[in-house]
Amino acid sequence: MPVSRSSEKRVSVKSAVKSPYHGKTVLVVDDSNISRLMLKAMIEAICGSLEVYEARDGKEAIRMMKRYQPDLVTLDEEMPVLNGLDAVPELKAANPNGRIVLISAHKEEEVMVKVKELAIEYVAKPITESKVITLLNEA
Repeated sequence: MPVSRSSEKRVSVKSAVKSPYHGKTVLVVDDSNISRLMLKAMIEAICGSLEVYEARDGKEAIRMMKRYQPDLVTLDEEMPVLNGLDAVPELKAANPNGRIVLISAHKEEEVMVKVKELAIEYVAKPITESKVITLLNEA
């Protein structure tokens, strides 16, 4: 009996979730192209209609923050040129109303103290769909 091979793939898209970010702007900042693409794809699948921009380092993130005024910034910690935590003061100055969330595998006390001092949020890597859903449902 011949085996039928279909080029179609099943894709789970949760765009029916009405996030507070539906129709808004998000900036994904990470030096890893794969990490940026994965997070961007999850955000777009969950929220549906929104603008998602990408930056590779803190300097580029600051330029994009000034230009696009994103509602949400997801920020990696360790990046070349300017790391995430060092970029936060300028990101906040460029858009005081933007929400900034550090996404990092580092949970050391000094990182958590700095997160608190900077008044930003923290999500632990690895990033999962459920973490992104939670992140996007909090405004």
